[in-house]
Amino acid sequence: MSGSAPPRDATTAKAIGWGGLAVVVLVAALRGGFIGAAIMFGLYALVAGLVAVVRGRARWAQLGGWATGGAVLGAALVAMIVASVTARRRPRDAGQRADVSRPDTGRRGRHL
Repeated sequence: MSGSAPPRDATTAKAIGWGGLAVVVLVAALRGGFIGAAIMFGLYALVAGLVAVVRGRARWAQLGGWATGGAVLGAALVAMIVASVTARRRPRDAGQRADVSRPDTGRRGRHL
């Protein structure tokens, strides 16, 4: 029966896999914007591609072989690298670094 619908387990696996991707990317987008979403997408695709390379396929993601898994791995690495390079650096808090150029002598307010 090659023309019949896929088994229910395969459909459930696809729904869980793609739904998991959607949830992870949505949460990352809400927390970290586009950069966070791109990094989490890259991590998720990295795992899916790695599974496809190791096992030979990942049915839920429709990755049928090692070549497809390798392509997904490459795309995931590119997505994470581009997102991390384009991320804005946050300025450090002024209170995090101590000013070592002026040692504290303990005589504040007293001038000789």
